[in-house]
Amino acid sequence: MLIQALREMEEHGIVHREIFKEVPPRVEYTATRLGLSLEPVIVSLCAWGRQHAAELNELDRLEDCARKPRIARSAS
Repeated sequence: MLIQALREMEEHGIVHREIFKEVPPRVEYTATRLGLSLEPVIVSLCAWGRQHAAELNELDRLEDCARKPRIARSAS
């Protein structure tokens, strides 16, 4: 399910997938400029989650979800 979502985001130019030819094989996903443009939406969703964590019984699962992405890649 996660791989399918990542592949769809890659197809839409939201993430870039880089395959490393090593053993064991390794794949790295990074946000594209288009993907980074979603940051305000994601930050808003994180803020909403923090505000409503108690009523959702999720206080024990709170994490810092507003981490900065590493770099943007141009969509190919």
